[in-house]
Amino acid sequence: AADPRYVAAYNSLGACLRAQGRIAEARQAIEQCLALDPWHAKAWMNLGELELGAEDWGAAQRAFEKAEALNPAHFGGALGLARICDARGEAAAAQAWLSQALARDAESIALLARRDPAITQLLRRYSPQ
Repeated sequence: AADPRYVAAYNSLGACLRAQGRIAEARQAIEQCLALDPWHAKAWMNLGELELGAEDWGAAQRAFEKAEALNPAHFGGALGLARICDARGEAAAAQAWLSQALARDAESIALLARRDPAITQLLRRYSPQ
């Protein structure tokens, strides 16, 4: 059985494995984290990123909505939902979610955009001028 003291470690491991392209292992680690702590907002965001990469918009939306509900002060859930809406062609909703994310932490989003072309494109499309 998994040791509950290592909840954050499972999430971090999942994020590292995802960055290495080891998607199945990443999913397993993140799901282990969520099995131990279903209120772990960062793990829900990481799961949303996995689902986004798999182009499973419904599963990604559910994960980002959960992250948003658990930690509405963090930009990650709103940014993920903006990306989902953009992928679905829902421009008004994408812009609304992106505006919320930027209001929470524009600086972190700008840093993410430096290494993620999808976020750069999202900002170009929907950022208020």
